[in-house]
Amino acid sequence: MGNVFEAGTKMEEIRTTSDMIVHELRKKIISGALKPGTQLKNTQLAEEFGTSITPVREALSRLEKLDLAEYRPRCGWTVKGLDEDGMREVYAMRKILEVFAAEIICQSEPAKDLRELEFCCEEYRRNLESGNIEECIRVDIQFHCALVGLSGNRYAIEVMDRLRNLMRICRTFENYESNNRKSYEEHLRMVECLKARDLPGVKKCIDAHVRPCLFD
Repeated sequence: MGNVFEAGTKMEEIRTTSDMIVHELRKKIISGALKPGTQLKNTQLAEEFGTSITPVREALSRLEKLDLAEYRPRCGWTVKGLDEDGMREVYAMRKILEVFAAEIICQSEPAKDLRELEFCCEEYRRNLESGNIEECIRVDIQFHCALVGLSGNRYAIEVMDRLRNLMRICRTFENYESNNRKSYEEHLRMVECLKARDLPGVKKCIDAHVRPCLFD
């Protein structure tokens, strides 16, 4: 019978290695370096990361829960893609969550602290001026996650956190660079309406802003 402490240590090593593999593969998937349909082979990944197959299998299972990978019989693991219907669904769910959050913010007593949203706007402006489009995209997504976070509803926050990865993938299909100035201005307008507790105004902003640019 193996030593219980040794068994515990091995499990911790597997989890730590799995965390690293998930982190690296997630970065490659959401940046577009790993395209939808790309095969994720256990043996190849184990060799690439210098580990055994066990943490690789755990990492791929975790990526599946994040909607970034999928397993198909006779095909194995592949990078999960988003078709047009999938992207529309991502935007539709995001819109529902943001309107839900806006309703809570506008009706809250005392007024919600909007400093995180204002910080995102300021950071967006700085990156916009320096031409750092990748950072603009990151801050844009952070703004929307922070907005839903202000709802205080843990289930809404959990769903939005799951959508975060999919939103980043959607960005790889959009002509984001041509829309970044408009997005920044719309963020500012949304914050202004939230401060004024102008719910119809916020809903109008969200309706105009949360759209799949690919289909405009």
